[in-house]
Amino acid sequence: MDNGRRLLILVKRWNIVLDEEAEFEGFKNRALRCVAPVLSGLAKDTKLLESIDARYSFLLGLPVLELDTSWKDLSPLKTALTTTIYRQIASANDLSEFAFRLQLFLWVLASQAPEAVGTLATFLKQAVESSPSIRLRIAVKGHEATLYPGGAKILDDALINDPLGWMDSHPKVMKRFVNALHLYLDKDKSKYRNLLDDLRVSLETLLRELLSNRKSLEKQKDPLLKWMDERGAHKQIRNQFWTLLDYYSKYQNDTVKHQEKWEEFEVEHIIYLTGCFMRFLLQLDGSSH
Repeated sequence: MDNGRRLLILVKRWNIVLDEEAEFEGFKNRALRCVAPVLSGLAKDTKLLESIDARYSFLLGLPVLELDTSWKDLSPLKTALTTTIYRQIASANDLSEFAFRLQLFLWVLASQAPEAVGTLATFLKQAVESSPSIRLRIAVKGHEATLYPGGAKILDDALINDPLGWMDSHPKVMKRFVNALHLYLDKDKSKYRNLLDDLRVSLETLLRELLSNRKSLEKQKDPLLKWMDERGAHKQIRNQFWTLLDYYSKYQNDTVKHQEKWEEFEVEHIIYLTGCFMRFLLQLDGSSH
């Protein structure tokens, strides 16, 4: 049992009421303790750290500041404090802002110091596991790490992490799916229709690529059932899959195209349902091997 699960059980056992602000600050402090040694390690190459810090500042639209080169005589934390990266992440006021600033750092690392991404992601996963109330997950594929909003961990692992890990050969699909996850993390309800549309487009694009056609989601029944049959899917599974996909498509048409009302709890369900569809399709296609 991981530390996060143990902490959650302990909290429930003693009926402890968690303070969201305090929980976020606790998580942020844990995460910053992960960021500091990575920045300190990068400081062994002065020009590299300066380049990474400058690129990060550019992406945030901040002035590029000359770093204090005396950092080599400082502790890892004091070294980190000399960077714009650490100061910006540390000054985040909520989880959405924190995740945005941390994601930028992970992107810059992937382009300039890719070997450091895995180390930081491993540390951050430990920080998340020690913060059971924090709805944040990390998916790692190669030298890329993506932050996204988390729900139930077992669902995240199977329905979010797995599809993200198998989408290398479907970059257009991944782009829309990841964008939907980031919109959900932002918690800006005014953009949830865009989120739902991104999910629909990502699934529609995956089907088009697997079935080698340009049909809309609603018109894929015959080619999809034939494709699934050729790969050994049971008849009742094929029928069940299409029935669910048909209702999924109708819901998307109602809420996105016809602007009908949707509920916030439905959005998370659609995220997981999209992940479930994709996971099964990618498994059937053999993309997971």
